[in-house]
Amino acid sequence: MTQKFQNEIHDPTLVDEFISIVSHELKTPLTSLKAFNQILKSKIDAKSNTNLSGYILRMDSQIDKMTDIINELLDVASLKSGQLSINKESFILDELITNVINTRQKIAQKHKIIKKGLTNTFIESDKIRLSQVLTNLLTNAAKFSPSGTNIIISKKIAGNDIIVSVRDFGIGIPMAKQKVIFQRFNSINNPKSDNLPSMGLGLYISNEILNRLGGRIWVRSSPGKGSTFFFQIPKVIN
Repeated sequence: MTQKFQNEIHDPTLVDEFISIVSHELKTPLTSLKAFNQILKSKIDAKSNTNLSGYILRMDSQIDKMTDIINELLDVASLKSGQLSINKESFILDELITNVINTRQKIAQKHKIIKKGLTNTFIESDKIRLSQVLTNLLTNAAKFSPSGTNIIISKKIAGNDIIVSVRDFGIGIPMAKQKVIFQRFNSINNPKSDNLPSMGLGLYISNEILNRLGGRIWVRSSPGKGSTFFFQIPKVIN
């Protein structure tokens, strides 16, 4: 291995550029795989081909997971280069939360997502990015909680801000890990879960998104008793 190559692989800028290029290149074949899988799903009779239909659904799920990983890597690259897109508009946060819950509930069928609180308040923020934050928090809550437990998402007005919380009743987070959980490549692994270990990017990206939207995120947790993630976002004064 040449000295030049050794220097290059340890150069953070070149590593980030490499991750960005590879992630972009992977998106095209994954999009094609997703399309072909959708065609297969439409051609298979689920009632008469139960096993085959099940394999296709599992393949579809794995493609989605790979797509999520690639999108996270692209977001990290955008954050490092200062090019993460933020597009603000005025909307009611309650409606956005309801839409995200309805989508996640179809996936997290082993948990019941309970919605509490009503603000009916407009905020000026980025719908897509806030949906990304909420989806990440709900996904983590389901991942680290036993089947059959509830996930509670609450919201309230606090002065000129709205505070949203996502509570689970899972394995919890040790205090030492709570201090670094929002940094890159820091994750909590659930030994009782069949899911692959996380890359530790979701909470880092969520934290960076909220910083750019004028908000913040934090966690309260006790090992064995679950975790509550909070985020605070400015609202539009009516």
